Amino acid sequence: MTPARSFARLWLLFTLLTLAYAACDLALNPWLRFEGGFSMKPDFTRLPDLMHWGGRLYINGAWWLLVCNAVLLGGMGALVALAVWAVYRSLRPRSSASERPSVRISQSA
Repeated sequence: MTPARSFARLWLLFTLLTLAYAACDLALNPWLRFEGGFSMKPDFTRLPDLMHWGGRLYINGAWWLLVCNAVLLGGMGALVALAVWAVYRSLRPRSSASERPSVRISQSA
């Protein structure tokens, strides 16, 4: 498989997983439907609530923002996954040619 095809498939997979996360986030956290009180004032006590961004975008109907976030995060995830795979392959011990059994073909005259 070509590297471009691998990247495209991983990108699509991570994008779909991100969109599925948004739907699951809303299903697993029904309190997001009744949340209110938006403010531009920074509140660092609510920093852990950032993990529910998918459900919030989904419930507020911000479809374009959700899809664009999923595409960007999917691309970054695919790049990271391919980089980790490349590092793994470069660090993996390779068998040397002397350890491989050789086959000699004898030609009879």
